[in-house]
Amino acid sequence: MYGLALYSAYELVFIRIKGNEVERPKMKWSIIRFAGIYLYKITTIQNKPIYTTLISLTNEDMENNLKKLEKRLSMQIGDNYTKRAYFYIMWSVLGLLICVAGIIFCNTHVYIKEMISFKLALDITRIKEIITNICSTGLVFFFCMLIYSIGLKKKKNEEISQVKKYVLYNFLYMVNRQHSILQEFPPIDAPKELFLQYIVSAYELKLECDKNIALFENLLTTCELDTIKQLQTSTYTLVCDIGINEAEISKYTPDSFYTYFVAKKAAAPQSEKINVFIDDVEKGIEKYSEQIKICFEEFNNYIK
Repeated sequence: MYGLALYSAYELVFIRIKGNEVERPKMKWSIIRFAGIYLYKITTIQNKPIYTTLISLTNEDMENNLKKLEKRLSMQIGDNYTKRAYFYIMWSVLGLLICVAGIIFCNTHVYIKEMISFKLALDITRIKEIITNICSTGLVFFFCMLIYSIGLKKKKNEEISQVKKYVLYNFLYMVNRQHSILQEFPPIDAPKELFLQYIVSAYELKLECDKNIALFENLLTTCELDTIKQLQTSTYTLVCDIGINEAEISKYTPDSFYTYFVAKKAAAPQSEKINVFIDDVEKGIEKYSEQIKICFEEFNNYIK
């Protein structure tokens, strides 16, 4: 499945490559050398073509843009801040497994000469004794290294969590506030309540999402960034459904919004059962509420 996903991502990226027939194969090889078997790298190119495929007309352009993208990815603090701790943990676990396997192997009754085809005059007992001593020492070392690595990972996570709580304070506060007043059945038929409980918060959250994506992209993990982008999309859809400009929403009061809402409803196309404006707003509120819940769950550790 990983191989199919990798192949599919490469296909989608290659389709978007520009340039002439001479440059295109070179550009494909440049992308392959950059991404290799790493799915997150090729999906980054796929999801952000504006940095690579859309602005590259020659292989030289592609290589330069891939270098810039590599630098951009290296600045993803949320993904890379704990990378060293994960590296230590991986090698500690691998070292422990090797040492345990070595001790078990050297203390069994299976001789090395029975496992290899070379007929060598070896002191099997002495070799096993040496390997056992080495593996025993390694077992202690890698166990201590594993404990240190887990502690380092925890420390890194605590540090970056404090940073996120500080820079995302307004966003987290708004998400928590909106989540606390969500209703199973939003008051679509009560414009004043809808304005106070949903519309004002949606407009504020859209501006906050725009700011966070622009300023703190390097601080967020890929999952956190995607969650904020999905919330941004849902708020944008709701804003478009309402039809009030972002710069004008601050001038509205519950009473003026009620007047606007009623006039908008009356002017919208309507069938026997469905008013297009009300239906769009209801769907927008539903999608917005769903994304608020997802966002609340994703950032729940920072909100607490």
